Amino acid sequence: EFIKNNLNVIDFFCTSFVKSLSYTKKLNINDLSYLEIGWERTTLLYYKNYKLKLIKSIPIGGSHITKDISKIFNISLEDAEKIKKLFNMSETEFSYQNEKKGNLLHLKDIVSKNISINLIKKVILYRIQEIMDLIFRASKEQKSIYNLEQTELFLIGEGSTLLNNNSIHLNDKFNFKSINFYPENSNSICYSGLLYHLNSYEIPKIIKKKQGIFEKFFNYFGK
Repeated sequence: EFIKNNLNVIDFFCTSFVKSLSYTKKLNINDLSYLEIGWERTTLLYYKNYKLKLIKSIPIGGSHITKDISKIFNISLEDAEKIKKLFNMSETEFSYQNEKKGNLLHLKDIVSKNISINLIKKVILYRIQEIMDLIFRASKEQKSIYNLEQTELFLIGEGSTLLNNNSIHLNDKFNFKSINFYPENSNSICYSGLLYHLNSYEIPKIIKKKQGIFEKFFNYFGK
């Protein structure tokens, strides 16, 4: 696709690092952490005085939640993904509605499949709790000298939207000062990458070699 559109790849960046670095500058907080639940991985990042001190990833993410729903309720992965996205809506919206939103399943369609709404919530929250436990355990095994307690935790990544606008109770073993949801979209993520590239870009230096006497002579008359 890059070749078809005459685009060249200049560099590769770690998305979790680049965008969290940008968010840290905007938030203006000295001591904070990020939990990014992506499609097939979850990443924990810790910043102290605006510098990255810890980053740890595990190969589990939102796709595993979709697979859980599909397996437990014996439905297709496509329907399971739609049900999961329905959970992203606020609890006031998580009810019977007359109109469908986009390609989301209507709650009446879910009930017709004999699927319990409460059980769906339990499946999703159980997997999210497991993801959090595993990533925090992995960070401890790294024997980091940094203490995450009383830091402000921000949830990012598409999988983290499951925790937005929903009354949930997660087992916070790390005693975070606060747990917040940081809104993001494709534009803000790409803009973070662009800023990082521009800030690290250096204008190539032109090295001038010394000219000999004859070279200077011909260059003079060549003007």
